[in-house]
Amino acid sequence: MTMELIRNICTLLVGIIGFLLPLLFVPCYKGRKDVMRFVVTTMIFSGILCLTLLWWDDASTWWLMEYYGWDPNGMCDSEYYQNVVECDRARVQKLWNHNMGVGWPVKAFLAYLFLLPLQLILSAMVFFIIKHYRQQKIKKGRNLRPCPSIR
Repeated sequence: MTMELIRNICTLLVGIIGFLLPLLFVPCYKGRKDVMRFVVTTMIFSGILCLTLLWWDDASTWWLMEYYGWDPNGMCDSEYYQNVVECDRARVQKLWNHNMGVGWPVKAFLAYLFLLPLQLILSAMVFFIIKHYRQQKIKKGRNLRPCPSIR
């Protein structure tokens, strides 16, 4: 149970970082010239993060299965599950079924295709929020300037 908790916490942290990624690059943004650099940088880092998250999901599943006693060198189901405690057998079978199907690189590619529009929308939102904030800051700065003194 502890191993599954560690796995879920790590997965959650990587997911949160991926969602908040555009905000990490806000201090690097200086003006209109940096918009494309900002978007491309967040897209590259979100792609790397997507690969990392799905690799972690696959690797941690195999790690958990071996932790419960599953034998990867078995030739049939009875050899796979010979070291698994009876109460953990259903959990290991669920993990085994989770890993079947397409591999993590294909999952990462498809996830990135779905993540790309979300990343572009988040980058645009961050851009417009920064633009609005800076315009408000300029307006307040002009209103707060003292009147020029008469000489």
